[in-house]
Amino acid sequence: MKGLIQYLFYVVILLGSCKQHTKEPKANKDKQNWKVELATELPKLGHRNWVLIVDKAFPELASENIQIIETNEPLLSVLNEVKAQLDSQSHVKPILYKDLELDVLNDELSPGSNKFKEELYTIYPNNAYSSILHQDVFSKMDSASNLFKILVLKSETTIPYSSIFMELECKYWNETSENQLREMMISKK
Repeated sequence: MKGLIQYLFYVVILLGSCKQHTKEPKANKDKQNWKVELATELPKLGHRNWVLIVDKAFPELASENIQIIETNEPLLSVLNEVKAQLDSQSHVKPILYKDLELDVLNDELSPGSNKFKEELYTIYPNNAYSSILHQDVFSKMDSASNLFKILVLKSETTIPYSSIFMELECKYWNETSENQLREMMISKK
Protein backbone atom coordinates (compact mmCIF):
# COMPACT_ATOMS: atom_id res chain seq x y z
CA MET A 1 0.00 0.00 0.00
CA LYS A 2 2.86 2.37 0.88
CA GLY A 3 4.45 1.59 -2.51
CA LEU A 4 1.20 2.41 -4.31
CA ILE A 5 0.96 5.80 -2.54
CA GLN A 6 4.57 6.59 -3.46
CA TYR A 7 3.88 5.54 -7.06
CA LEU A 8 0.81 7.85 -7.26
CA PHE A 9 2.80 10.66 -5.69
CA TYR A 10 5.49 10.34 -8.39
CA VAL A 11 2.89 10.19 -11.14
CA VAL A 12 1.27 13.42 -9.87
CA ILE A 13 4.69 15.12 -9.68
CA LEU A 14 5.60 13.90 -13.17
CA LEU A 15 2.30 15.08 -14.67
CA GLY A 16 2.64 18.43 -12.93
CA SER A 17 6.13 18.95 -14.33
CA CYS A 18 5.00 18.00 -17.83
CA LYS A 19 2.21 20.54 -17.59
CA GLN A 20 4.67 23.30 -16.66
CA HIS A 21 6.93 22.48 -19.60
CA THR A 22 4.10 22.69 -22.15
CA LYS A 23 3.10 26.18 -21.02
CA GLU A 24 6.30 27.92 -22.07
CA PRO A 25 6.35 26.87 -25.73
CA LYS A 26 2.64 27.78 -26.01
CA ALA A 27 3.39 31.28 -24.69
CA ASN A 28 6.21 31.66 -27.22
CA LYS A 29 3.91 30.42 -29.97
CA ASP A 30 1.20 32.91 -28.90
CA LYS A 31 3.69 35.79 -29.06
CA GLN A 32 4.21 35.02 -32.74
CA ASN A 33 0.54 34.34 -33.51
CA TRP A 34 -0.49 37.99 -33.24
CA LYS A 35 2.15 38.92 -35.83
CA VAL A 36 0.84 36.26 -38.19
CA GLU A 37 -2.72 37.40 -37.54
CA LEU A 38 -1.72 41.01 -38.26
CA ALA A 39 0.00 39.93 -41.49
CA THR A 40 -3.20 38.12 -42.48
CA GLU A 41 -5.51 41.03 -41.62
CA LEU A 42 -3.55 44.02 -43.00
CA PRO A 43 -3.95 43.10 -46.69
CA LYS A 44 -7.73 42.96 -46.14
CA LEU A 45 -7.89 46.40 -44.53
CA GLY A 46 -8.26 49.53 -46.60
CA HIS A 47 -9.09 53.20 -46.61
CA ARG A 48 -11.09 54.19 -43.50
CA ASN A 49 -10.26 51.07 -41.51
CA TRP A 50 -8.44 51.56 -38.21
CA VAL A 51 -5.58 49.85 -36.38
CA LEU A 52 -5.27 50.61 -32.67
CA ILE A 53 -2.24 49.74 -30.58
CA VAL A 54 -3.54 50.10 -27.06
CA ASP A 55 -2.42 49.93 -23.44
CA LYS A 56 -3.42 47.12 -21.13
CA ALA A 57 -6.44 48.93 -19.61
CA PHE A 58 -8.06 49.73 -22.94
CA PRO A 59 -11.65 48.45 -22.71
CA GLU A 60 -13.16 45.73 -24.83
CA LEU A 61 -15.40 47.48 -27.34
CA ALA A 62 -18.78 46.04 -28.21
CA SER A 63 -19.11 45.90 -31.97
CA GLU A 64 -19.00 43.12 -34.50
CA ASN A 65 -16.65 45.29 -36.60
CA ILE A 66 -14.00 45.43 -33.87
CA GLN A 67 -11.42 42.66 -33.63
CA ILE A 68 -9.19 42.54 -30.54
CA ILE A 69 -5.89 40.67 -30.60
CA GLU A 70 -3.95 40.11 -27.38
CA THR A 71 -0.25 40.58 -28.13
CA ASN A 72 1.22 39.96 -24.66
CA GLU A 73 4.02 42.38 -25.60
CA PRO A 74 4.97 45.98 -24.76
CA LEU A 75 3.16 48.65 -26.78
CA LEU A 76 6.33 49.98 -28.43
CA SER A 77 7.29 46.49 -29.67
CA VAL A 78 3.82 46.11 -31.14
CA LEU A 79 3.99 49.56 -32.75
CA ASN A 80 7.36 48.70 -34.31
CA GLU A 81 5.91 45.52 -35.83
CA VAL A 82 2.79 47.32 -37.08
CA LYS A 83 4.94 50.03 -38.67
CA ALA A 84 7.14 47.43 -40.38
CA GLN A 85 4.12 45.55 -41.72
CA LEU A 86 2.35 48.74 -42.83
CA ASP A 87 5.49 50.00 -44.57
CA SER A 88 5.50 46.82 -46.66
CA GLN A 89 1.89 47.25 -47.78
CA SER A 90 1.26 48.74 -51.23
CA HIS A 91 -2.28 49.92 -50.57
CA VAL A 92 -2.54 51.66 -47.17
CA LYS A 93 -0.62 54.02 -44.91
CA PRO A 94 -1.54 55.38 -41.48
CA ILE A 95 -2.81 58.72 -40.30
CA LEU A 96 -1.48 58.75 -36.73
CA TYR A 97 -3.31 59.90 -33.63
CA LYS A 98 -2.29 59.91 -29.97
CA ASP A 99 -4.00 61.09 -26.82
CA LEU A 100 -3.51 64.78 -26.10
CA GLU A 101 -3.07 63.81 -22.45
CA LEU A 102 0.17 61.99 -23.33
CA ASP A 103 1.75 65.33 -24.28
CA VAL A 104 1.39 66.53 -20.68
CA LEU A 105 1.98 63.23 -18.88
CA ASN A 106 5.35 62.97 -17.09
CA ASP A 107 7.29 60.68 -14.75
CA GLU A 108 5.91 62.51 -11.71
CA LEU A 109 2.37 61.50 -12.65
CA SER A 110 3.22 58.15 -14.23
CA PRO A 111 6.73 56.72 -13.73
CA GLY A 112 8.27 55.62 -17.02
CA SER A 113 6.16 57.91 -19.20
CA ASN A 114 9.08 60.20 -20.17
CA LYS A 115 11.16 57.26 -21.40
CA PHE A 116 8.10 55.82 -23.14
CA LYS A 117 7.55 59.06 -25.08
CA GLU A 118 11.23 59.33 -25.97
CA GLU A 119 11.19 55.80 -27.42
CA LEU A 120 7.78 56.35 -29.05
CA TYR A 121 9.10 59.29 -31.06
CA THR A 122 11.95 57.18 -32.46
CA ILE A 123 9.35 55.00 -34.20
CA TYR A 124 7.30 57.89 -35.59
CA PRO A 125 8.39 61.47 -34.80
CA ASN A 126 6.16 63.53 -32.51
CA ASN A 127 5.09 65.80 -35.39
CA ALA A 128 3.72 62.76 -37.29
CA TYR A 129 0.86 62.47 -34.77
CA SER A 130 -2.31 64.48 -34.41
CA SER A 131 -3.12 64.79 -30.71
CA ILE A 132 -6.77 64.43 -29.71
CA LEU A 133 -8.51 64.18 -26.34
CA HIS A 134 -8.85 60.59 -25.18
CA GLN A 135 -12.63 60.85 -24.92
CA ASP A 136 -12.79 61.99 -28.56
CA VAL A 137 -11.07 58.78 -29.66
CA PHE A 138 -14.14 56.82 -28.57
CA SER A 139 -16.42 59.06 -30.62
CA LYS A 140 -14.25 58.39 -33.69
CA MET A 141 -14.25 54.64 -32.96
CA ASP A 142 -18.01 54.56 -32.44
CA SER A 143 -18.58 56.33 -35.73
CA ALA A 144 -16.02 54.26 -37.66
CA SER A 145 -17.14 50.91 -36.27
CA ASN A 146 -20.63 51.34 -37.69
CA LEU A 147 -19.25 50.84 -41.21
CA PHE A 148 -15.59 49.91 -41.04
CA LYS A 149 -13.41 47.33 -39.34
CA ILE A 150 -11.23 48.29 -36.40
CA LEU A 151 -8.31 46.06 -35.53
CA VAL A 152 -7.21 46.45 -31.90
CA LEU A 153 -3.81 45.16 -30.80
CA LYS A 154 -3.83 45.07 -27.02
CA SER A 155 -0.42 45.39 -25.33
CA GLU A 156 0.96 44.82 -21.85
CA THR A 157 1.93 48.50 -21.36
CA THR A 158 0.56 50.14 -18.23
CA ILE A 159 1.27 53.80 -18.98
CA PRO A 160 -1.96 55.82 -19.20
CA TYR A 161 -2.87 57.52 -22.47
CA SER A 162 -0.15 55.64 -24.34
CA SER A 163 -2.39 54.12 -27.01
CA ILE A 164 -1.73 54.89 -30.66
CA PHE A 165 -4.56 55.10 -33.18
CA MET A 166 -4.10 54.66 -36.92
CA GLU A 167 -6.72 55.59 -39.44
CA LEU A 168 -5.74 53.94 -42.69
CA GLU A 169 -5.75 55.86 -45.91
CA CYS A 170 -4.92 54.94 -49.47
CA LYS A 171 -1.18 54.82 -50.09
CA TYR A 172 -1.39 55.31 -53.85
CA TRP A 173 -3.99 58.12 -53.87
CA ASN A 174 -4.13 61.36 -51.91
CA GLU A 175 -6.45 64.26 -51.18
CA THR A 176 -4.82 66.52 -53.77
CA SER A 177 -5.36 63.93 -56.52
CA GLU A 178 -8.93 63.39 -55.35
CA ASN A 179 -9.65 67.14 -55.50
CA GLN A 180 -8.15 67.39 -59.00
CA LEU A 181 -10.28 64.47 -60.15
CA ARG A 182 -13.44 66.07 -58.74
CA GLU A 183 -12.64 69.38 -60.47
CA MET A 184 -12.11 67.58 -63.77
CA MET A 185 -15.44 65.80 -63.34
CA ILE A 186 -17.23 69.10 -62.73
CA SER A 187 -15.57 70.75 -65.72
CA LYS A 188 -16.69 67.91 -68.04
CA LYS A 189 -20.37 68.47 -67.25
